[in-house]
Amino acid sequence: MAITVTEDRLGEVHTHSRRINFDGAAPILLERRYSHGGKEFIPDEARAGWTHGEPIQQITVEGYVLKKDRTTGQNRAELRYETPASMNYGKPYGYDPAPDWLLELFDITN
Repeated sequence: MAITVTEDRLGEVHTHSRRINFDGAAPILLERRYSHGGKEFIPDEARAGWTHGEPIQQITVEGYVLKKDRTTGQNRAELRYETPASMNYGKPYGYDPAPDWLLELFDITN
């Protein structure tokens, strides 16, 4: 049996990524997203990826988890946030809306 090609489409997608390292952020509570629950982490990095010509829809923040004595341990945690460009922004499902400070880091106006 011979294969007959009826249509062949080749596309090209250009993507962008951005990673920002920073200091001085307030601790973020890891509600239900960490095995021990109620832990906090100090964000020190944020990253996003998006398709050329489209807005950023999600931002991931990561940092070291705080120990009981409020010092940073070796474990890192990450949270993903929705931006206003996401169709899930502000909805009860999906990820939490990105806080203002995070939108400002990526020059996103709310």
